[in-house]
Amino acid sequence: MKEGYLKSECIVLKKSRFKESSALLEIFSPLLGKHSVIAQGIFRKKKTFSSHLEPLSINHIEFFYKESRRMQTITKADLVYYPENIIGDLDVFEYAAKSLRILRKQEYPTESIKQLYGTIKSAIIQFNEKENAMLVYLDFLRSYLFLEGHLSEMYLRESGNRTAYDEKNTRREIKEYERMMKRNDI
Repeated sequence: MKEGYLKSECIVLKKSRFKESSALLEIFSPLLGKHSVIAQGIFRKKKTFSSHLEPLSINHIEFFYKESRRMQTITKADLVYYPENIIGDLDVFEYAAKSLRILRKQEYPTESIKQLYGTIKSAIIQFNEKENAMLVYLDFLRSYLFLEGHLSEMYLRESGNRTAYDEKNTRREIKEYERMMKRNDI
């Protein structure tokens, strides 16, 4: 990747305080995959950010990319989407948090980063729109495992062709995929 100012959309996976007025963020973007960045001065009263960069939020960020740096510094951030409905429903929040945990385990960018970003962005929007959280999470798991090469397209089509929602089968299928992820150390 070329050094210089870059712009990207990202989803904030984790936020923690860093020094006095800055934040250390773990983000997921179609450009970098999972990456740690610093947002300097985000907790100052006169901050320059128009976004609070909260977990689950989707933001446009600008940063100066330098290959020799382990962590990049965000220079500008604008909020695109904040899923406030997820926070109010614990069941939905649990499935959204599980989805983010899966992405946080990504150690290196894969070839499917852009598709994976689209999948998690779509899942966050669906979670926020109060769609059936269990089905949204199941679709996310299927897509994730397919994009990472653990499910075949035929298996994906067969499991996605169910017409009626059955909570018991959905829970069973989620457990099966979660076991598959554990076995493959994902």
